[in-house]
Amino acid sequence: MPVSIVSYGMFSSIIVLAYQLRLFERPLSEASGQNFNNFQNAIWNAVITLTSAGYGEIFPKTFFGRIVGVLICFWGVLIISFVVVTVTDILNFT
Repeated sequence: MPVSIVSYGMFSSIIVLAYQLRLFERPLSEASGQNFNNFQNAIWNAVITLTSAGYGEIFPKTFFGRIVGVLICFWGVLIISFVVVTVTDILNFT
């Protein structure tokens, strides 16, 4: 049960935050050279930022896009900690 809740939370967070990122970054997509018109690029950015990998090939340029990026970072720390706690609970041999 906790695995499904954490999985649902992670995937729904990725979709919602990627949509918000796309919403704020779409007007400057052509000027910045980063194609946020493509929703898959916004999902890629949200996943990479959420997991704290941060490759840096796609990043937000607008003020509100950067705020969403920071929110994705902090939310990712929380979600990943839930994943660690869930896996630890599953592997606990009591």
